[in-house]
Amino acid sequence: MLVLRGVRSVGNLRRRAQSVLRCYYPSNDIWEGFRSQTEVGGALTILAAVRVPEMDAGACFYGIPPLDAADLKKIKIPLICHFANKDDWCTPAKVNELESALKQSKSQFELYRYEAHHAFMNEAHPEVYDAASAKTAWERTLKFLKKALT
Repeated sequence: MLVLRGVRSVGNLRRRAQSVLRCYYPSNDIWEGFRSQTEVGGALTILAAVRVPEMDAGACFYGIPPLDAADLKKIKIPLICHFANKDDWCTPAKVNELESALKQSKSQFELYRYEAHHAFMNEAHPEVYDAASAKTAWERTLKFLKKALT
């Protein structure tokens, strides 16, 4: 979830965010891995946090960009991240690497791990949807954004 100044509609936010990010990351190398992934919002949020000055805060739900693609030390905005411990894409080891990198940034970040599967917030996929984790993650996100944006 990207929180960009001046954005009033979410209708084309993903396409707008990707086009904004392409300005900052023009190399096709970084985008190759995303073409087959349907849920790239978390990774895009982290990439945007590094280079998009219009961004005020971010909420990452189980997505990690290639860590060599961005200098995460440059992140200054508030960031909340949610990950699943039973995720074979954003594995706990990769989350540990991300957390270590974020600790070197100036971001006031919060990172949470849930005993759930990847995409645990997605009600359309009952095989992975975890109502309790989703509720907790959403409540934490709303509280975090209210604090970060006031």
